[in-house]
Amino acid sequence: MDARKAPIVVDLPPNIEREIGRVITRYANLEHRLNILLYLLLDVPSSFGRLAVREPRATDRFDLAHELLELHEIVIGDIDLDVVRQAIEQAMNQRDQLAHSVWVRDPENGQLHLRLTRGAWQPVEGQRGKTKRAILPETVLYGVADCRSLRKLIRATLGEIEHIAREAEKAMQRSSRRRFDPQRRLINRLRGHKTKARAGRREP
Repeated sequence: MDARKAPIVVDLPPNIEREIGRVITRYANLEHRLNILLYLLLDVPSSFGRLAVREPRATDRFDLAHELLELHEIVIGDIDLDVVRQAIEQAMNQRDQLAHSVWVRDPENGQLHLRLTRGAWQPVEGQRGKTKRAILPETVLYGVADCRSLRKLIRATLGEIEHIAREAEKAMQRSSRRRFDPQRRLINRLRGHKTKARAGRREP
């Protein structure tokens, strides 16, 4: 199907519109959880984090979180962070396609497609190199089942991000106790010595 000639669809079936809304909402929560993970690892309040970190792409946020985990020497043993990143990238790309692409209808069978205009593809099988979609858009058959599959991917990835955050918080709390308790004890002893010295000076 030639995407340039396919009629654009504005009013989608209610079931597809409903699933698109669910995908967008769930993905927004995924990005929010990535932000919370970053603020935790940076040890700053959310208001400070929003000013400092801004809102980079989801993969960039996770890359930063990964680097911060390494700086804190925190190891998440039961999760492969590279696999999580791949899942985030896949969810991000599919969500962007779903949110920003134009819908078209195949004039021959009436099926709905997404018209993709970013990146490159091979319109002719076995062709040498790739063609930019901005020059020749690609159409991809898309339906309710695809939306639900994407939502399932986002839900699973969100669960892994939340697990990483929980493990990171536990590790940072343990590290904080080891790092700062001896200093507090030293400060308390110094305060105790000063109190005794002042009391000694007051004696006749």
